[in-house]
Amino acid sequence: MLAAALAAGAAPNLIDLDLRDNPMDSGAEELVKKTLRDRKILNVQLGAIAPPAPPAAAPAGKKRGGRASPEDKSGGKSALTQALRDNSYVRQFFQVGGEEEEAESPRQGQGEGFEDAASVAAELWSQVAVALDRDRPRPGQLAAPLWALAEQLQLEMDDLMPPLLPDTGLGDLKPCAAAAVRRADLLRRVLLVGAAPRVTTFSRDEPVPAAGPHRVAAVEIVAQLLRTEVPAVVAELLTSSPKQGAEPAQGVLASALWLALDHPRCSAAQGAALRCARSCLSDAAGAVGLWRQALAPRAGGERLPDALAEACGAALGVPPGARCTSSGFALALAALLRDSCPQGDEDGGWRAELAGLLAEREAWVKLCGPEGPLQTLLLEQQGELGGPKPERLTLRADEDAGASILSGRDLISMLRGYNLMQQA
Repeated sequence: MLAAALAAGAAPNLIDLDLRDNPMDSGAEELVKKTLRDRKILNVQLGAIAPPAPPAAAPAGKKRGGRASPEDKSGGKSALTQALRDNSYVRQFFQVGGEEEEAESPRQGQGEGFEDAASVAAELWSQVAVALDRDRPRPGQLAAPLWALAEQLQLEMDDLMPPLLPDTGLGDLKPCAAAAVRRADLLRRVLLVGAAPRVTTFSRDEPVPAAGPHRVAAVEIVAQLLRTEVPAVVAELLTSSPKQGAEPAQGVLASALWLALDHPRCSAAQGAALRCARSCLSDAAGAVGLWRQALAPRAGGERLPDALAEACGAALGVPPGARCTSSGFALALAALLRDSCPQGDEDGGWRAELAGLLAEREAWVKLCGPEGPLQTLLLEQQGELGGPKPERLTLRADEDAGASILSGRDLISMLRGYNLMQQA
């Protein structure tokens, strides 16, 4: 019947007809084939449907359907996946491993990280010690490990968000900070290693004194340690500074401040040294007394208050842009020392001792006196760009309020109101 209907022209738009797995006798098949000859665009499929192909073997450790089997999670990972998981760079910036693995041993991963950081810090400090033990220490061999330690120490301090609590112990510090406190004696020795003068772009053919990247890195490490403002850390830096018979000015704080003052073009050393002084003069760390190093005479009898007074005096009457490059650091340090002294009826303590030591220097008294140049220089140095801000115009109460000043928002609102009135 179907073949007869198709032969008569039924379903003219039919182009494909699947009759597989329909039992037919030989006469019916011949009739269908005859219909195919009459309707050439019609495709009819006859016979039996081929059995489905067997499913392909799943990869090792994979279930059918693409999901990972338990074997895949345990030990059947691909080589590429395992290599990515073991890569130190990937582990540093990406979270690897499942939640189950992290929940099983969270302390184990933390302990391994702490051990790795401690071992790396110990290795870097050993390189510094080896370089210092040479007959002539080379600044280049000291700079690389010191800067690596300074960068890692800054990351640790940023995580701790200093200042810390005053009762923080050395055991509460992170590995790199704890190692730096233990090797504070090396920092003092590094600050005593000078650098050869060098020719720079601004000095033309004349060599200028160089602070050296190794000493700048050492000052930065000291500044990061003092960021904590923990008395225990400040005490370690104090006890590790001078040996028996050595001058107190050879301590880490005094060496850092003199380094910044002697190298006026090294802004990195000046910034780090100023942060060291600010931390030492904080309420929590000031009682330890590390700041006393700054007031002790160095070789030759020169004292820091006198040097600051001389540098500030040289800037008097000179426009800020034409002053010596050390004047900004000298003014900032002088203002810090002056503000750290007790004001009025404030309780003394170590601040009173600081004020007494500064008052012994005549040059300092002239600098910070009521008629001294320090306040004038600070006003010029810290003045606002573009001059004073314009004052806002205000109307007095007794004046007529016939005129007013429209803001931009009021003007836009007024124009919108006019537009709505015109549309209405």
